[in-house]
Amino acid sequence: MIDYILEEARIWNSQPDVVKVDTTFLWRHRDIRKIPTPEEAGGNASFDTPRERRFATAVGGLQNNFETTASIMAQEIGHNFGAESRESPYSDGNLHSSLVDILDPFAFDFVRIRPYYPSEFPVADVMGVAWGRGRDLTLYNEYDWEHLRQRLIQTSTSSPEVTEDKERIKKLCEEVQAPFAELQKIRVDDVKSVLYSKPEFQWSWTSVGFQNLKQNQANVNGSGLSKNAESILSALKELGIRELYVPIDEKPLTVVINRSPQMKCNLDETHLSL
Repeated sequence: MIDYILEEARIWNSQPDVVKVDTTFLWRHRDIRKIPTPEEAGGNASFDTPRERRFATAVGGLQNNFETTASIMAQEIGHNFGAESRESPYSDGNLHSSLVDILDPFAFDFVRIRPYYPSEFPVADVMGVAWGRGRDLTLYNEYDWEHLRQRLIQTSTSSPEVTEDKERIKKLCEEVQAPFAELQKIRVDDVKSVLYSKPEFQWSWTSVGFQNLKQNQANVNGSGLSKNAESILSALKELGIRELYVPIDEKPLTVVINRSPQMKCNLDETHLSL
């Protein structure tokens, strides 16, 4: 069956002016009626193979109250494109990740509009043993995502229909970038150019972003920033973040629409959570 499907993909790829098949995925529900115990979810894939031999298989569905199909697909397609590579700092030496939980305080789900951390169920590395937490609680770690992104770029730029249509790509990029032109951007190494100081006022992080709030004279320091604002910007600088877009003076972000009016930040000595 796999050979037949791969041959079909080869035929499609040999034809001009058609969508190319970069990988082939075979999937079915797990058999919960299997005797003596229900079939376990799982998958298999060719590892870092050429396009004409690139395939993956999965037995998915609901298991332990988690929907596993998407996370299995993510891991196996990751294998198709060379993840988990042995160069990864998280490699377990056997093509998978040794990382279990991804405890990134800045990770945010822009689809469901909520932070990934802290959570009752931490987000797991989909390339490791905890893929079974399902579609809403698994992600690629930062190394694998960048590895996969680069491989997908190589796949896209190698196809004739993309390389011959650079103007269309350029126009698309301009359309995506256009809404950011009027947003409030802060350079972490030059915050005063945007968060300017004002006597008896301090910039503070609030539920609606940065606001310039009047403070008691005794609480105003020379930086023009409150303690929580300084701590957030310092943490971002340590992470190597150079620029960020945030709401300033109640001016909303026009690109990301938050269904909740609250943007909370909790800071203590051990962690920062947004």
